[in-house]
Amino acid sequence: TVDGSAGSLNEIFRKYKGKVIYVDFWASWCVPCRNEMPNAAVLKEKLKGKDIVFLYLGYNDKETAWIKARNQLSIEGEHFLLNEKMIKGADELFGINGIPHYAIIDTEGKIVSKRADRPSDVYQQLLNLVEK
Repeated sequence: TVDGSAGSLNEIFRKYKGKVIYVDFWASWCVPCRNEMPNAAVLKEKLKGKDIVFLYLGYNDKETAWIKARNQLSIEGEHFLLNEKMIKGADELFGINGIPHYAIIDTEGKIVSKRADRPSDVYQQLLNLVEK
């Protein structure tokens, strides 16, 4: 669901406190982002039943294109389209200078990794966190 009412990144992250959050900053126009989605699906399958949330944040995207891409790629997870203010905040918080960009937040809401590995390489790190 698109939640236009989420006013800040922190509000989004707070919704999932108590779970490990794997954050994926992506956009419909970003080919490398799209290419990682099948790997993300495999990763989700491997971590099924664990306390983890896959959070997809639309970065510099237009709503119609973003929704269309989500449907085309059947991306399962939590989705929010970031506005300009949230993008600025994300850039500062995570040091984003291009997408795809991944981050990991632990169960207490602390950023464990500002620059996490891509879905194909991050399994062990996420597993260690959810099994803490």
